[in-house]
Amino acid sequence: MIRIAIIGWGSLIWSPRELSYHGPWTPNGPILPIEFSRIASDGRLTLIIDENHGEMIPTWSAIARQTNLDGARKDLAAREGCPLDRIGWTERHGIGDNMTGGVVADWCATTGWDGAVWTQLPSTFEERTGEPFSVAAALSYLDGLSADTQERAIEYIEKVPATTDTPLRRAWAARS
Repeated sequence: MIRIAIIGWGSLIWSPRELSYHGPWTPNGPILPIEFSRIASDGRLTLIIDENHGEMIPTWSAIARQTNLDGARKDLAAREGCPLDRIGWTERHGIGDNMTGGVVADWCATTGWDGAVWTQLPSTFEERTGEPFSVAAALSYLDGLSADTQERAIEYIEKVPATTDTPLRRAWAARS
């Protein structure tokens, strides 16, 4: 049987919605550079793989119900509401097309997975705010949100697993 991992670090873990997987999520995924450097369409800061600003943190994994990478990618893209080309993937013996793919391929090889899929959305912080991402800029962005949007943004920051300990999350916790 082919085993494909779904890699997660944020809302996939507590809100998988229609994602097709075998539970539970376990904190045994590859270590990847993660940060709250994407502004979602609803205004929240969300976690992405960010090779420029992310901190290397452990991720989580679950077993995809699909037994082929194409199916697992399509399931994850549907859950994320994003195009298929925003879903990263690798096979155990594959070489990724960027740093993340290589790290995940190595992780698959050492942990026995046949392949893995993950969300690979870009940062939208500078595009949406007009300034480059930094923790200070992100805190300022959060401070400027309407009360409802800020409440949703803070809920997201606080719901991520404790292992997702990024610079922004620590800065936010220090202020609270």
